[in-house]
This record gives sequence, C-alpha cells and structure tokens, in this order.
Amino acid sequence: EEPYHCFFLDTEKFVIPRGLHRFLVNDQIRAWYESDDPSFREWWPKARSGAGPFQPDDYDEGAGQVRPKGRLAYRLSLDGERQKQIVPAVVAQVASLQNALNLLADPNRKIRIYLICSLGGGTGSGIVLTLAQHLAQELPPNCAQIGVFFLASATERAAERVYQTSIWANTDAALREIDFFQLPSSERQAQIRPFLAWPGAGNQLIGDQRTFEYVYLFGTANRNGKQLDEFGDYARLIAECLTTELFSDIATAVGGSHSNFMAV
Repeated sequence: EEPYHCFFLDTEKFVIPRGLHRFLVNDQIRAWYESDDPSFREWWPKARSGAGPFQPDDYDEGAGQVRPKGRLAYRLSLDGERQKQIVPAVVAQVASLQNALNLLADPNRKIRIYLICSLGGGTGSGIVLTLAQHLAQELPPNCAQIGVFFLASATERAAERVYQTSIWANTDAALREIDFFQLPSSERQAQIRPFLAWPGAGNQLIGDQRTFEYVYLFGTANRNGKQLDEFGDYARLIAECLTTELFSDIATAVGGSHSNFMAV
C-alpha cells in the first residue's frame, strides 16, 4: 500500500498573541496607525467616531467575534519576535513531505493543504484569507489549497445566542471576500494590491492569485432539509468528508470541474 503522510497545525496557537503580547494591543495599533507602519492605515478600520483607529482591546478569548482583530493577530505574528510564524512552519513541513515522497519527480501529484474554520467568528474568519494568500505566495506550485468552512447556520449551534447576529454578519463578509479572491485577477472589478504589506524589504502579499483550488461550505441542512443534532456532529461530518476525499478519486473529479465555488 502507498504510505499516507499528513501534518496538522493549529493556527490559533501560532497566530493569536500569547503571554504579555496579548496586552497593550491598542498602544501597538496607535503606533502603527500614526507613523510606524503607513500600510497599516490602508486596511485597519477607523473608530466609529471617525477620529483615530478602531481599538479592539486585548486578546482574551481569540479575536472575540471581531474579524479585523483576527487579521490583526496575523499581522502581529509577522513581527517574528512574538512567536513562531505559521507560514515558515507549513513550508518546512511541505518540504519534508516533498522529500519523503519524492514528489518533485512527479509534477502531477499534489499536496493538499486544507484550511478549516468557521466563517462566523473573528479568529478563523479574520485570519483565513490572509493566511491563504500568504501560503499561495510561498508554497511550491504542486500544493493545492482547499477551503473547508462552517457557515453561520452550523456555527450558531456552538455559540451563545447573543452572538447570532455577529455570526451571520461575519459569515456574509467572509464569503464576499473569498468570492472576490476566487476570481482571476483580470476579472475583478477592482484591484487590491498589495493585499497586505508590513515594514521590511519585500514584506508584502501581492494578492493577485486565486486563493483556493475549491471550497467546501457546510451549513446545517442537506438538500433534503435534514439536519444533524449537535455542532460536534458537523465537525465529524467534515472529518468524514475529507477522509473520503483523501482516499478516493473524488478530488480529481472535483478539481476537473469548471467552477467549484458557489456564492451564497
């Protein structure tokens, strides 16, 4: 039998600030916004009053349903002094797989990178597109990124009722962004270049690549209207679907279709 190799990385452990770096977030935002990082002003939202930058406070529980705060955590992680960066870790693991399986000698074999998160929160929903753009820029061409996302109807099964409005709003915003970057650069009505920049020579994500090879979207009901009982059941359903894909020819069939992303 052909050996199966995989690796798993928890983006929250890599990206969300820990220890003392969880604190004084507003001070760092003001410093970047006012002088240290001019490119930061291009994407960070202003305060509702219109005076100065939005200040989301410290990191207590992830990004706290605030998507820009999730992206901010990714930007903070790029400084390198705070914690190990996730993209170099993925690139190193991919290089190890390339060598172990001699994949460079077979350009038709691909390494699949699954990015799995809910789109209804602030952490995964805020990080995933930036992480995907960064990986697309750094990984070798025989890597395929696949998005696997919980939609709002599934996410709210695991959340308190007070978060339901933000869950649906976050999911809507995330889907619009992902849909935009699924289009070829030539077909986009506007160009966003660079997608993200930070101080230092060559430190930018261009953002002109199609982010995902294809995307799975998981809501609560199937096409017959039937639903599962608990959020954990949907997590297990996703695991079973991805296992089926990994050990069958379904990925080849899916990858050969014209368009695999459906706007919702």
